[in-house]
Amino acid sequence: MQIKRTVYLFAATILGFLLQLIAHALIEMWYINLLLADFDRWNFGFSWDQLWQIHHALSIVLVFIGIAGGYMLGVVWWKIIYIEKRYWWRRR
Repeated sequence: MQIKRTVYLFAATILGFLLQLIAHALIEMWYINLLLADFDRWNFGFSWDQLWQIHHALSIVLVFIGIAGGYMLGVVWWKIIYIEKRYWWRRR
């Protein structure tokens, strides 16, 4: 059962990472479109170089949030499905 739990948590962590990539892409496309439309309004006083550095710092934070969130979601789902044996199709 320990190997099954490890694989389950690993898969949930990968899911969190992949969802983070999608969220990152959507946020980045939205904000870059704002910058291209009106840079002076949306740059918050930063240059392109400074925005590039901020982008990379926030990307690292987002990766950690995705990995940690995926792991925590895996722990919760493991508890619900394998310990409490609650399923959506079988209400108690």
